[in-house]
Amino acid sequence: QKFLGVAVVFALLGVIWLFSIRLISQSRYGLANVSFHEIGMVFRANNSRDAEEYTLRWDDCVECGIEKTRMSYWVYASDHKLEPGERREFPQNAKDGVFYFNYAYNAWEEFMKFVPEKFRAGLENQRTEKKVK
Repeated sequence: QKFLGVAVVFALLGVIWLFSIRLISQSRYGLANVSFHEIGMVFRANNSRDAEEYTLRWDDCVECGIEKTRMSYWVYASDHKLEPGERREFPQNAKDGVFYFNYAYNAWEEFMKFVPEKFRAGLENQRTEKKVK
């Protein structure tokens, strides 16, 4: 009985931890709205007209990839090569210049329409290797 109580407490703490990681992951740019264009990727901090806007131009993009976390897959584009520390607990440890979104098929399809040709094959290979669905 005592062991079962301890196991339940640890299970609850684990669930709380997973949800808190997800909230932290989604809060770097707040609840950002991400869009893709011929020029680059744009993050808007919220949907209002005076929302802060961040842009990563494709010309400044050095690396694109997919990172897997405990909860989900993240697609990113960056103005620098990600360091091992940035990959750990991605996206919380990502530095400025790393734009990312939580993988969803429709977002992926839109992203792939605009991402530079030089990154497409590598992204598709990562998607296959990591068995992203």
